[in-house]
Amino acid sequence: MKYIFLTLAIMFSFSTQAQFAFEMKVNYARQVQNSNQYAVSGVIISGKIENNKTYYLDDGTQFEIKNIISAKSATSVPVALENENVSINLIAKEFEVSQGETIRGILNRPVYGGSEVRTFANQIPEGMLQCKVNGKIFDGQSVSKPVYMRQADVLDLFFRTEQSDAVIWIQINNFSEIKDTPHLLKSDTSLTDRNLVCKLAFMPKGYRPTDMPNNYFAFEDYKGNAGVLIKVINRYKKKLSIEFSGILRPNELLLEDRPTAGLFYITEGRIDSISWEEY
Repeated sequence: MKYIFLTLAIMFSFSTQAQFAFEMKVNYARQVQNSNQYAVSGVIISGKIENNKTYYLDDGTQFEIKNIISAKSATSVPVALENENVSINLIAKEFEVSQGETIRGILNRPVYGGSEVRTFANQIPEGMLQCKVNGKIFDGQSVSKPVYMRQADVLDLFFRTEQSDAVIWIQINNFSEIKDTPHLLKSDTSLTDRNLVCKLAFMPKGYRPTDMPNNYFAFEDYKGNAGVLIKVINRYKKKLSIEFSGILRPNELLLEDRPTAGLFYITEGRIDSISWEEY
């Protein structure tokens, strides 16, 4: 039998000509009467925030600071510095501010250079997956909205294939530590840097909550023969776009059930747009 070894080596020169003016950890956030205004409080991790200033997120989304109240003086201030606890009035039309996230503000709209991440003319609908499994095209629908668990720092995505009840499971470790895109992860569990590790599994018998976390039938890999490329990640809108591929082997449970099971080749996998929830 001829084995085809898949190499996920993706080289990008991807640079940004922007630097964060401030980083703020959000401890409280409330939308004001369904408007574009948010009452936000938290601590400035780095840099400084200036009143009546326009800032941008690292993806170019614009927002404004209209009022800053320092916890130290309990009064409005023109500027708040690093390590200060503040409450601010933030105006944002294109993203929602959520408790627990970190807002990173840039003074100038960022300009990106270098090689671009490829896009596709036939955009896949939101929440859908497409890939080839052993050469056959598979389409999949998200089983439920992907969930990011803050405490475990893991994002799980499950897709049920339209051709059968099989489920494709993608897991991204240390999700909060992924700052820049494109970002490549591999199914190599020996890596100590967990934000470089992912799981890619094909579950022919489908997915049941009782199967988790280690009692499931699947083709998967632990030696770096599968990978996930995060093309776009927008933490403010909670959306991402990814590509994936790999050579998967039957796990122990599957081998007990199907002793003659061979390799599974997943190629040209992509999810063009999907949003997630956080808990």
